[in-house]
Amino acid sequence: MDWGGIVQSRTDKCNTNLEEAKEQIKTLECKLNDAHHEISRLNSEFAQSPAHKVLDCMCDAKIKLLEKEKEDLQECLDDDQSIRGR
Repeated sequence: MDWGGIVQSRTDKCNTNLEEAKEQIKTLECKLNDAHHEISRLNSEFAQSPAHKVLDCMCDAKIKLLEKEKEDLQECLDDDQSIRGR
């Protein structure tokens, strides 16, 4: 039995698998980098769009509505506590 040949064959196969894995990693890293660039581009585009401004206004209006609701609920709670405290 040629152990040297078997060992060399397995070593060659491992090296081939390692090179294939390195190439796959490199490809995936490039795709990930491209995806990050695309996300940045889309975020920038969205930030400059009229839709972004509308969403900002809607968010501000919702926050104001929730703050008013909180104040109203606090008043009701305060009134309830003052009635019970009498």
